[in-house]
Amino acid sequence: MPKVWKGRGLVGLKPCDQLEHVLKKIDWAFSHQAKIPYWIHFGGLLAIVKKDGYIPDGDIDICTYYENNHKARQIIKSFCSQGFRLKKVLLNDTNINEMLYCGFDWSKPQTPEQYLSEKFYPHICLSFWYPHNGIRYYCHDEKNDIAIGGEGPPKSGYYFKGFPGGYTQEMYLKKVEWPGISPKTKISVPLFPCLSKMYPGWAYNEQRYNITRSHEVIPEKMRDLWRETAISEHMVHIKSMADWNNQDLINKELAAGKLVWDKKVEELRKAR
Repeated sequence: MPKVWKGRGLVGLKPCDQLEHVLKKIDWAFSHQAKIPYWIHFGGLLAIVKKDGYIPDGDIDICTYYENNHKARQIIKSFCSQGFRLKKVLLNDTNINEMLYCGFDWSKPQTPEQYLSEKFYPHICLSFWYPHNGIRYYCHDEKNDIAIGGEGPPKSGYYFKGFPGGYTQEMYLKKVEWPGISPKTKISVPLFPCLSKMYPGWAYNEQRYNITRSHEVIPEKMRDLWRETAISEHMVHIKSMADWNNQDLINKELAAGKLVWDKKVEELRKAR
């Protein structure tokens, strides 16, 4: 979606007709067309678990297994047939027939009023989670190397984040209701969402108002303790997908990534 700002942050997405339509399109593309497992993650998962269906960043993040790349072009075709347009594709530099990420925008113009009312067709991110030594890694176009409408490997390399693959086994995926959306429309999620592995302290809030004797809770004046992008204990930056075969390099990257994680967690712990 365009970077539309509201107040001091990007606009979010409320439960609405457009969101319900998109959830149906997602499930149709994966469950009925490609017939492969998928799950919602990141902001969309937070929306279901904590935000009463409200997506803080206004995007929908869909995940599937890297092994499902043989269905990738079919999935793209399914989304484009349902009113989306392909925005970009991040390719494996050692096998350009396989992708790690692709993004979709709604193909028809949307008004600023739609965004400001937080009722619009969202941007969709689709990532193919790569397996390595028991960890599932996802990769987006971290440095915006791929031009709009383009496909290819990123010039700056691949920035991976991940967590234990056991959490995303197909046996642990289930379709659930989305708060504020008809119960007939369901979406696939991991039963063990592992949000703490991406958003330290995600479950806790700060109260941005003066507490009175009535002890009233004002949800719209609460904000998350963790307000940054997703992070991980398992972070790797490699120049080529071939680098996954260099275990010494991967171990070095994982050690560096863990230091970043530890620093962020310590900063959060000490913050007032």
